[in-house]
Amino acid sequence: ADAAVRSLVAATSFSNVAFLLQGNTIDRIDALACAGRIQDSTGAVLVSRTMLRNARDRAYVYHRESSNAPILASESVLRMDIQEAACIPVKTGATFHGWLYLDRRGASSSTNIHEAVNFAAAIGHFVGLALSNVARMQLQERMDREQRELFSGTMRTLIEAIDAKDPYTRGHSDRVSRFAALLAERAQLGTPFVEQARLCGLVHDIGKIGVPEEILRKPTKLEVHEFAAIKQHPERGLSMLRDIPQLREILPGVLDHHERWDGQGYPNQSAGMDISHLGRVVGIADAFDAMTSSRLYRPARNTAAALDEIRRCAGTQFDPTLAEVFANISPEELEPIMSHRRPVMPATDALGT
Repeated sequence: ADAAVRSLVAATSFSNVAFLLQGNTIDRIDALACAGRIQDSTGAVLVSRTMLRNARDRAYVYHRESSNAPILASESVLRMDIQEAACIPVKTGATFHGWLYLDRRGASSSTNIHEAVNFAAAIGHFVGLALSNVARMQLQERMDREQRELFSGTMRTLIEAIDAKDPYTRGHSDRVSRFAALLAERAQLGTPFVEQARLCGLVHDIGKIGVPEEILRKPTKLEVHEFAAIKQHPERGLSMLRDIPQLREILPGVLDHHERWDGQGYPNQSAGMDISHLGRVVGIADAFDAMTSSRLYRPARNTAAALDEIRRCAGTQFDPTLAEVFANISPEELEPIMSHRRPVMPATDALGT
């Protein structure tokens, strides 16, 4: 709008130029951009409403000496001493956006008003297209925001369903999400990857929804067949999430977060660089939270000892580079992510179920 007004001032002899919008009442007119004597000191728009009403569907041109009765009868035109004016509607199809308005007041020299109208009509066409694009972008942004909110709500519902199945791991997904994002940041993997790590951490255990509660809550050592059921959750998670477009990029992390660097993990015994980058990041975050969280069968381990265990298992369970990065994060940075202080015991092995 500012550019349109500047162009009209530069290309015509009119010094009073504005792009006007219909306000929230029938008599209210707002100036989106203007030059010259269009507004008073309070911001009120000083133009003829009668002229604007006559220019809703087509360009309207006014000359003081013409016989245009509706405009000659307008007190505002006489009061503002408007000698000639043009008002061009800005439309896109049936959508009315506002007006481009030009006028000459007082004893200023006359203008070639018809050339000005033609130029203003061309400018108005481009302004209308630009405003339509803005409106379309705003609509798309609103739809995208609503989709993100719906998606976030759906994910939250699924995570709460996991937490409800095993109260001892309540909050685990949130913490793994934050640990994974922190590791990705420290490893300088880039903002898009950090967000992928955050999201993957949230949904990495979604497949546990299909695991019987009596197995998840069992206070003693799992039988072989019970552990086999637990080990199915990465593939179950992949199956549950694979048709959600927003999660396509994080599926490898959901599948691989229990794979080990030495190939002794599950479900596919992938090793080394064959494990997805997300799987290696989330695997460390998952194991750290498991070690520092209380379980039915053991208390939590202290933060420093768990970091030592991450470092000890570098190159066997964990990607050695990522493990070193995580192990060098200070306990003061990690502990705020934890929900509460827990009873501690020395770490003896890296965990993650």
